[in-house]
Amino acid sequence: MPLQQRGRRSSQSMASPSKPALDPRNRVLSRAYLLSGIFLVGFLLIFIQHAFFLHLKGQLEASAQNERVRISIGEHLIQDIREIEANFYRMATLLEPHAQRAQQESILDTVKKIKSLLLVIDKGGSVEFRHPLNLPGHDEIAKEFTYQPAPGNKYNLPVIELRPLLLDVTERVHTLAEMLEMRSASAADAETNRQVIQQIKSFLKTSAPLFLRMTENANKLYYEGSQALIDLEQENARRKTHYLVLEFGSSTLIALIVLWLSYLVIRDISAINRRLQLRISAHEQSKRELLASNKRFSHLVNSIDALIYVADLDTHEILFANQKVYDLFGARDERTCWAYFHNLQGPCDFCINDKLLENNGGDATFIWEYYNEILGRWLESRERIIEWDLGRSAKLVIAADITDRKNAEEEKERMKAQLEQSHKMEAIGTLAGGIAHDFNNILSGIFGYAQLAQRSIERQQVERTRGHIEKLIRVTERAAKLVEQILTFSRQSEVTRQPLNISPLLKETLKLLRSTLPSNIEIRQDLRSDATILANSTQIHQVIMNLCTNAYHAMGENGGVLTIALEEAEIRDQQFFPEQQIFPGRYLKLSVGDTGKGIRLEDQKKIFDPFFTTKEQGKGTGLGLSVVDGIIKKHGGAITLDSTPGQGTTFTIYLPIIDRMPSSIEVRTEQAELPGGHEAIMLIDDEITIIDTLGEILAERGYRVTSFGDGDSALQAFTEAPQAYDLVITDMTMPHLTGDKLSRELLRIRPDLPIIICTGYHDSFGEMDARELGISRFMAKPTIASDLLLAVRELLDRSATT
Repeated sequence: MPLQQRGRRSSQSMASPSKPALDPRNRVLSRAYLLSGIFLVGFLLIFIQHAFFLHLKGQLEASAQNERVRISIGEHLIQDIREIEANFYRMATLLEPHAQRAQQESILDTVKKIKSLLLVIDKGGSVEFRHPLNLPGHDEIAKEFTYQPAPGNKYNLPVIELRPLLLDVTERVHTLAEMLEMRSASAADAETNRQVIQQIKSFLKTSAPLFLRMTENANKLYYEGSQALIDLEQENARRKTHYLVLEFGSSTLIALIVLWLSYLVIRDISAINRRLQLRISAHEQSKRELLASNKRFSHLVNSIDALIYVADLDTHEILFANQKVYDLFGARDERTCWAYFHNLQGPCDFCINDKLLENNGGDATFIWEYYNEILGRWLESRERIIEWDLGRSAKLVIAADITDRKNAEEEKERMKAQLEQSHKMEAIGTLAGGIAHDFNNILSGIFGYAQLAQRSIERQQVERTRGHIEKLIRVTERAAKLVEQILTFSRQSEVTRQPLNISPLLKETLKLLRSTLPSNIEIRQDLRSDATILANSTQIHQVIMNLCTNAYHAMGENGGVLTIALEEAEIRDQQFFPEQQIFPGRYLKLSVGDTGKGIRLEDQKKIFDPFFTTKEQGKGTGLGLSVVDGIIKKHGGAITLDSTPGQGTTFTIYLPIIDRMPSSIEVRTEQAELPGGHEAIMLIDDEITIIDTLGEILAERGYRVTSFGDGDSALQAFTEAPQAYDLVITDMTMPHLTGDKLSRELLRIRPDLPIIICTGYHDSFGEMDARELGISRFMAKPTIASDLLLAVRELLDRSATT
């Protein structure tokens, strides 16, 4: 750890634990929010205060207006009372009854008006006041006011006193009217008239206190309203003063708080600005260091002798590539890996992006090899998921040129194949005696059945002749199978694997071994499985032959027991197979054991090494078990050794079982009547016996057969009349012109011609080569008549339909 980092950690560890400090940016934001909040709250507070003040002011204005209306009503009451008083005394001075009645009605109307005003003061309501105008055409103006009595009816006392007075006034007006009528009636009687007048004067004098009391109550209403108006105006002024003081104080307090918070915000912003300046300086320094680091990284990546690039997992776009990529592929417009590296129109079939994604972006690295058509080179690609910019997942690819290594491996495989082939020949040499023994037995059977058939014909014993001939055919088929096994074992060919049931292969091999091994060696077989494996039959045959031959050599002339067992096993743990790649699952277990002298412990560790042998010099190459080990490993299996010196040795092979049977199983069915026809067939073979037998078989079925002993004469005849033949049957191995070359010339002349090629053995021409050439059917010798007739009829029918 650098010194600065150690010092920093120690200082942090010595510091006492405390509450983490708030980040300056967060503090500025919190204070800015607080400032905005206080400003908003202050504004709302001032607004609410102002609205409340306006509300109170409105209430006071309404109360003041109410009092003004009450004052106006009081003024009108005073005027009306004075008018009633004046009209009352004036009514007493009038002599005309008509004038008296008019005056009386005026007084009563005024009383009614006063009553309505008192009702408004008591209950509230609208009142209309009329004012005279000194304008031409306008005598007066009317204006309506609304009055609302105060709660509690505290102003109703004068009203209560005025109401009975108004009743008294009304009665006095009626009384005065009666007295005035009496005065008019007693006008002829002076004495009576004088007494009535005296009564009227006394009555008028007693009425003066009534009007005085009414005026006093009216004045009370007026003065109380005036005093209330003054109080309201004073209250309004007092409240206004209080509001101004409160508004000023609130505004001042809010302004001080806002200024204080503004100062704190400005101070924090200044601190943040200083920190930002420091960070910018540090960022610039980091940027310079990053550029230097990138330069070093680019130099390092570009100096690596491998293709390095990064591609997007979804779009396959190339995000980065080192100089080696541009040196090999050049500057191109394509931006996707499949177009740039492979000249394809879409994602590669062998792209492993799905596998990378299935691994959930783990640390797994996928390694695989492929041949690049653009470079013409083999590449080993190592691919994994990495995190690219902004958390983006991408694929990192490092591809190294392994062409030289591949060439070396191919050369190694070629040499190894040659060694394997040499070992096969060695094994065949070992089994030569047994093979010769089998062939002699087969030839003895052929001669015997042929002689028996000849005698039966001479005696005209048809059924016995048919039986001898059928046995002769079966013996001939056995000879053909023996030849096929020898060719299969000795053939050097490409390794192709297919579903294989190993049990029948073991039985055929043991038959061959039985005729080879001496009689003092007992063969015990225990085959308890018909499971299927994915394997190459030739190589498995080689493994069995090799292990059994080694067992025979281990027992030698003393003899012993050769045990071959086949069963199924379940493997759950790899600990029993050290240094071998084997996975848990179901396996076919093949054991080959002997009762020989065994293998020493020090030799067991290197028993599978190439050229190591325990045999005497000149009796072994040391390649057998090395080849077996290589074959088993290539099949995904394992091999173990269990040997005790003086007691024997057992080799156990494990091969993985597959869950399906072979895709196609040939089943030969007996035909009651084989098909025939009338078409023309060209038959070519350099063996006269084959021409005679096959020609007679075809002719018996109605075909027109033309035979040729070599390819040159057949080609000349076909060139002269290419439409004269419906089908061609030719041998493969012939002098001058072989069957494949003849077929090529015939198909060049007539591409739709059906051709059957037959071969006893040919090292460089097989069924796949025949298909590529366009030959319709490939058949192995000896040719079985039923198979040949079925093939001929099938090809002719197919040619007729097309």
